[in-house]
Amino acid sequence: MSVIICTWNRCNLLAEMLETLRCQRLSEYCNIEVLVVDNNSSDQTAALVQKLQTTWTLGRLSYVFEGKQGKQFALNHAVMSAAGNILVFTDDDVILPEDWLENILKVFSNEQVELAGGRTLVLWPGGQRPQWFRPSMLSVVAGVDHGDQRLFPAPADFFPAGTNLIARRAIFNRIGLFSESCYRHEDYEFGIRALKKGVRIGYNPNLIVYTRAPSAILNKRYFRHWYFNLGVMAATLSKQNTPVLLGIPRWVWRQLIMQVTVASAYRIRGQPDEGFEHEVLAIKLLGYITATLCQKFRPANFQRLVENCSRRIGARFE
Repeated sequence: MSVIICTWNRCNLLAEMLETLRCQRLSEYCNIEVLVVDNNSSDQTAALVQKLQTTWTLGRLSYVFEGKQGKQFALNHAVMSAAGNILVFTDDDVILPEDWLENILKVFSNEQVELAGGRTLVLWPGGQRPQWFRPSMLSVVAGVDHGDQRLFPAPADFFPAGTNLIARRAIFNRIGLFSESCYRHEDYEFGIRALKKGVRIGYNPNLIVYTRAPSAILNKRYFRHWYFNLGVMAATLSKQNTPVLLGIPRWVWRQLIMQVTVASAYRIRGQPDEGFEHEVLAIKLLGYITATLCQKFRPANFQRLVENCSRRIGARFE
């Protein structure tokens, strides 16, 4: 098993995360590699890992450097460098319960499972989430919760998130690496591609990690940018097999009108927080429309659109 953590300029959070990893409880022997991928950090990440290597007790702690900026490049470097047959992906800011790895071993003792994920529970600043936040927005803060039941195969709308994604190495030989044209949502794109290729995906609620919701992103402006970018990404993956209007699927226009109408009604009633969920869904559709039209009429500018959207969000998040 190779546990992969890609990191960029967050050595303090990385140190806390690695401590929760070091404290994992395993009831059976497992050959474990912990692989930290430094994505061009300018802080003390390398020195931190070097220091921890001298006293590391959970298998082998390794360090690799990826100079090309972008998590997708770091992830692919990790896949090519890792030694394990089971690749366990998580993030540098998560907190792990002590039975996380043990539960992964139990899930993958079923040889039918090729790709799996579980719950990512959110730790809110001060223990309170914003009043305008709704459960449907959980993925914006890297949260995942599909309930308490094991699901195999998983529902068609479930794709393991990068905070808690476990894959057999063999599936990368079948479907390829993470998309290097995705500057955000690369785990989402990977999950969709895996599903289309027939990869057997499971959801297990016992695979739990915790993630902090940074206060810097808990504002409506960030959420609007995030949903616009999600719409852009959805357009890159969409294949139009439905009736279109002005080059856009008709269902997109219908949904846009509905979401704008509902959001506007809440705003007129003086309840903008209640309507914010509908507002961001409308913004997602606007992202879809923008990207679709850009692909059709200005394809040379499309990749720049994707990169600019992702970097704007990433700068705010980091």
